[in-house]
Amino acid sequence: MGRRTNIWQSRYHVVKNHIMYIYKNKNSSEPKHVIFLKGIYCEKIQEKNLFGFHLFHECDNFKERRLFHKDEKVIDTWINKLHFHCQFYNMNKWYTQTARLGGGKFSEVFEARNKSTQARLAFKRIDKTKLSPREKEFLRDEIQIISLVSHPNIVEIKEVYETKRWIFIMMEQVQGGELFNYLAQNILLEHEIANIMRQILLGI
Repeated sequence: MGRRTNIWQSRYHVVKNHIMYIYKNKNSSEPKHVIFLKGIYCEKIQEKNLFGFHLFHECDNFKERRLFHKDEKVIDTWINKLHFHCQFYNMNKWYTQTARLGGGKFSEVFEARNKSTQARLAFKRIDKTKLSPREKEFLRDEIQIISLVSHPNIVEIKEVYETKRWIFIMMEQVQGGELFNYLAQNILLEHEIANIMRQILLGI
């Protein structure tokens, strides 16, 4: 539906390599618009007797789009394909959540098991609705920096996925608990403290 005219418009769409090409019709040689789909949200919608999907993003400069078809099966097929190209992530498809490890004001940490490899890891689930736009940007920058770091003394980030509400950070699972709790519950000798500081400084 046109934004200004409120009139239905027919367009020809092609999706390839995470990009949607929008043509005026099937015989057009060049697309009128191009949408880069990575990170875009796709939700199924319905208006009157028509089914469709809504493409949108939380950033202000993305022009949201609503596309419709009379056949619901066609829309379902499109949504399945778009979820792949948008890199839409369904945690339950790949991982089994086994236990809650901890949490804070904006996030929770869980233990999970990969359904195909049976490997255990920890994942942090962060609620974006509780973060300001500035906090979201800081968080994404921090994730990108840590993802580039590889060191035995720094927890490795395996994967990062984002949905409309959540950010999932998949990390290696380490044993031993919080360093803060360990220090609070034990009286350490000087050489033990030195060993802990050495490991921290090596990671930095």
